[in-house]
Amino acid sequence: MVLHIHISEMKPEIRKRFLENEIKGLSIDYAFNAVMGFIDDEEVKVVDFSNYFRVDNRSNTYNLYSTLTEIVIEIIPTKKIETYTTIY
Repeated sequence: MVLHIHISEMKPEIRKRFLENEIKGLSIDYAFNAVMGFIDDEEVKVVDFSNYFRVDNRSNTYNLYSTLTEIVIEIIPTKKIETYTTIY
């Protein structure tokens, strides 16, 4: 699964700092249920997932990329997902 998070999803003050490339060290923090980053030495919440879903790392990992206008999160399953076909 790939999530594309456009800068319009960010709060205005975070969006401004993101566009100025001032936010470093982007990662998912499962305790805060958010993408977190650093502005200088201060940790900031860049995108909060709380209104959408709860992130969980029990059966997946991720790669996180940022472009000029979005954050892209590639969710990678670590457990095999089994599917079954019903036979009638």
